[in-house]
Amino acid sequence: LYGDFTTETWRKLYVRINDNPESRYQYVADGTAFRDDADFDRFKKNYEATVFNHSDSMLVVWCFRDKTEFLQEDEWNRLDLPVQERMYNGQLVKVKIKKDMERHVTTFYRIELPPITY
Repeated sequence: LYGDFTTETWRKLYVRINDNPESRYQYVADGTAFRDDADFDRFKKNYEATVFNHSDSMLVVWCFRDKTEFLQEDEWNRLDLPVQERMYNGQLVKVKIKKDMERHVTTFYRIELPPITY
């Protein structure tokens, strides 16, 4: 049904197409949501996603798994990788992205923030 995709090496998402015009999100999946086509397209590019139609209102998405690594700012600056802004817990942060095409993993490198002291 889905070719060579298996959950052994890929992440599988069911994405519901939201037809409610009042909703903030056009696409909703378990643990994530996408505001519009551009947001969903960025996800598909970052995660090397392949999309299958499951029904009129549901998609099956096979994509890379993800990993986040925190680095010191000087180490992050030395990485020769593309930079992108991403939302994490409601905050826009800069990340650098590296893809492992063999293991099907997208790694997002973030700058480790200093601890908060009171």
